[in-house]
Amino acid sequence: METVGSGKLGGDDLPTKIGSVIGTLLEFTGVAFFLLIVYAGITWMTAAGDPGPTKKAKDIMTAAIVGLIFVLSAYAITSFIGQNVSK
Repeated sequence: METVGSGKLGGDDLPTKIGSVIGTLLEFTGVAFFLLIVYAGITWMTAAGDPGPTKKAKDIMTAAIVGLIFVLSAYAITSFIGQNVSK
């Protein structure tokens, strides 16, 4: 079985390919979360005490964290159901 980074999606069966696609999407979600947190942190640090940018930064952080929780919860529920249905 080849690795995901070698140009192929892994194994030949459909569940393996779907798992690889989901794993890739989760990686992009993690990168997006990281970038949003960094952007919000920079916005907060450069606000210099101004309540407007500070509130914007807090709102971005809150939205990023809530979004990450939703994505990880959806993955956990889907994974749990998939494992129990396949048995």
